[in-house]
Amino acid sequence: MNRSQTSIQMAIIPTIKDRIMQIGVTGHRPPKLGGYNDIRNKSTRIKQAATALIEKMKDEGYVPHFHLGMALGVDTWTAEVCIEMDIPFTAHLPMSREDQSSKWPEESVERYLRVLESATEEHICHPEESNYVLAMYKRNIHMIESSDMIWAVYDGSE
Repeated sequence: MNRSQTSIQMAIIPTIKDRIMQIGVTGHRPPKLGGYNDIRNKSTRIKQAATALIEKMKDEGYVPHFHLGMALGVDTWTAEVCIEMDIPFTAHLPMSREDQSSKWPEESVERYLRVLESATEEHICHPEESNYVLAMYKRNIHMIESSDMIWAVYDGSE
């Protein structure tokens, strides 16, 4: 095999450095998943699925590292699983902590701040962005670019 064939093969092999699998996570917010009450919502099932994903990655020899947008719902629940299982995660905030959580229920803000304290890294994607929708879009692009794969959770609705 000549040198050019080798470089072409290397270019198409996914870059998973040191067997670390970078996993971006996205999903619905609590209202689409049964509400804010963890006893009645789907958080337990989603946390079980996140745990199974982590265990599968580890069984296959990967070290998972999660990239979370820190929205309420799937992002927060996955972060809690990461904390319980001692799995590193990066919090990708679209804007400052205060701006992102400014319209959330007080109990959700407290939970969010507790989870953020355990993040391996916190990255504020666009602190100067005043347009909330654009900041979220830019955060999502940043998460995609940081990930080898995306785990998306949704309720099946159209």
